[in-house]
Amino acid sequence: LRILPINLRSKVATGTADYFWGKDGNGKFGKLLHHVASAFPLYGANLDDIGYIFDKGWFFMTSPEGRLQREGELQNFRKGVVYYAKTMNVSIIPIKISENYYELYPPPSGKVTQASVRDLLPKKKGIVTVRIGKPIYIKESMSIDQGTKHIYDLMKKM
Repeated sequence: LRILPINLRSKVATGTADYFWGKDGNGKFGKLLHHVASAFPLYGANLDDIGYIFDKGWFFMTSPEGRLQREGELQNFRKGVVYYAKTMNVSIIPIKISENYYELYPPPSGKVTQASVRDLLPKKKGIVTVRIGKPIYIKESMSIDQGTKHIYDLMKKM
């Protein structure tokens, strides 16, 4: 999100895991994410919520892995990203951050929601490469499983 120009950044909604929001939906970490990244709890969202984002001309950003990455290796994808893209007939724009990101910004050892601000700050300076791929449309003939594998395979090659 930080690399996007402000005119795009201000039109990105970020789907996040429900545990950031707490059991009552008022978790302090979720509120912080909402203010800095227009975040919302993804697992509580439905197609109307996602459609509203696209109808407003916004972009929807989330991790297809559905969880915090801790080591820089691509993990198995969940099906939601492809489901939304296929159902809403929108493209997926793959974005891949270089593995050295985790040297600069290592994830906290425990739960992110219980980490101190210091645990979330970069540990050293360096250059991180962010690759943005070409938009990908899921073919109508592809199943959700096939589309998920297709996106995963393309991301592995980036």
